[in-house]
Amino acid sequence: MITWPRLLAVAHAVCSSTEAYVPLYLWNDRELSPFAIGMLTAIVVIFRLMASAVCIWWADRSEPNTHIRLLIGLTLAGALALVGVFTSPENLVVLICLMIANGLFYQPLAALVDSAIIKFLGDYKSWLYATERQWANGVVALALLSIGCISYWCNLSYVLIGTALVGCGMLCITSALIYRHSGLAQLDYMAEDYDEDYDEMAAPRFLKNALFMPQNYYNDPLIHAYKPYSLFGEPLSHISEEDASMLRRMASSNSQLMRHNSSHSINSTTTTASGAALAASGSVPITMYGSTNTTTTQHPLDFFSSAWRRHNSITQQQQPQLPPNVNVNAHQQPPAPPQPEQLTSSAELSLLPLPPHKTPMSVLLLLHVDGGTFSDQMIQWQIQSMALTTLMLGIIFGMMNTMLFIYLYQVLDLSMWVLGVAGMVPVLSEMAVHLSARWWIPRFTVTVTTTMVHASLIICSFIYSWLRPEWPVLWLSVILLQVLQGVSFPLIWLVITQRVCALLWTEEDQRIAQVGKLSALYSSIGPAVGALLTGFLLSGDESDVGSSTAGTLLLAGYTLVFRCNIALTAASFVVSWGWSSTD
Repeated sequence: MITWPRLLAVAHAVCSSTEAYVPLYLWNDRELSPFAIGMLTAIVVIFRLMASAVCIWWADRSEPNTHIRLLIGLTLAGALALVGVFTSPENLVVLICLMIANGLFYQPLAALVDSAIIKFLGDYKSWLYATERQWANGVVALALLSIGCISYWCNLSYVLIGTALVGCGMLCITSALIYRHSGLAQLDYMAEDYDEDYDEMAAPRFLKNALFMPQNYYNDPLIHAYKPYSLFGEPLSHISEEDASMLRRMASSNSQLMRHNSSHSINSTTTTASGAALAASGSVPITMYGSTNTTTTQHPLDFFSSAWRRHNSITQQQQPQLPPNVNVNAHQQPPAPPQPEQLTSSAELSLLPLPPHKTPMSVLLLLHVDGGTFSDQMIQWQIQSMALTTLMLGIIFGMMNTMLFIYLYQVLDLSMWVLGVAGMVPVLSEMAVHLSARWWIPRFTVTVTTTMVHASLIICSFIYSWLRPEWPVLWLSVILLQVLQGVSFPLIWLVITQRVCALLWTEEDQRIAQVGKLSALYSSIGPAVGALLTGFLLSGDESDVGSSTAGTLLLAGYTLVFRCNIALTAASFVVSWGWSSTD
């Protein structure tokens, strides 16, 4: 089913698919040195971190329509900056300015789109966000393959310009339609033709029996099959007897991020059986981590809306009928002014069950939390070692992937369609990791998972350094290595975020802050340092760039890069003992 969040995610996926080919373009068409390419890549990544935090801070403190207007403005400015990178004259100063504009306007779109998606989903973000991102990842994989295949016959710069314009056009049109329709806060998530198979897709991944509930488990249409006391397969029937307002009061004291809106509260004097049924039916959604989110937003599921209308009609029928001569208006209070609708905070990007690794860093300006002070010294030591591990893994990612397409194209002499497949495979591997998370999380301990990930990364670096153009099945070897590292990096990120959740279970603000800091280290600061180190290790005589001896120089340089990667991965594995060995 096509929805506004899905259209936003797909449009941005087309936009972001050009990033992997930019270093190859700078090398092949602009004939820049490896150090210049690494410097430009680091500039974009660092400015993305700062711009994303500022944009999310601004969007969350403004009216909902400001979010959409900001999204449209950044899309237009970012499209101009990115097209300028591919069409500007060969001047390094101009190129640096355009790359800075790329980092300021084009790169923050990922954070704004993800923030808009969770605002659309509201209380259902923990269930449905992963589904929208899977659609986006599928489009990214298809776009990467298409760029590689089309570039086999056409010039790479033309293909990148066309892809960027198509993606930005889709994003602008989608944002404009949302703004014209009714704005960010008023859109329904699902249409009236609700599909029963959607229950299985929307169920939380880590709950034991959520996917095995029978469709006809309850006969009353007001009561949905998803029940808080049925998630863990245990007969906790007394929970269903609690009043809904009590559940809301108990949950509201857990965190400062919980929002209070009593416009839809149930009057216990007029709703006894109906109130208990609604409380049991999951009208107060329960997130993965056991906290109750009391945000009152428009229900995105139409069957909830119809059930609520039925409940209101029943309540109105139960009200006592007054005599005709009684003046009702004499005892009525004047109507309260309408309250603005409370949207989900962007800070909850860090609280998702499977958080992305790029966008949580944008929430750092939303909180004023001293993240370095913990009551338990053991927890503080684990958080610090976790931060060092994520920084080192970010550096490893930057050294291995920033200029990988240059290595495959220039040194190993692979075709562009192979580069497209090599770019598509890690994205599909990440999708497989997310889809199988419910299977591998309860089966592998943190220690076992970190050991497998670091061993896989060492194997990838070692084999990459031994690849030669004369190998008979070189393209197959590259694809297998891409699968291995495509599984390793998202796997270790999910393990780290789950570990943070376990350590800071009751401290929601601290959890948001720490996941945001780890995201900044893993997705921005680490890759920026890795890109600079790779450019430095590959730098040689700039007069050799584009010449026949460039391949020989790059082969020696990449061998050194991969060997340094092996040493850094081993050091990261040792550091990870500080937070994984206590599992």
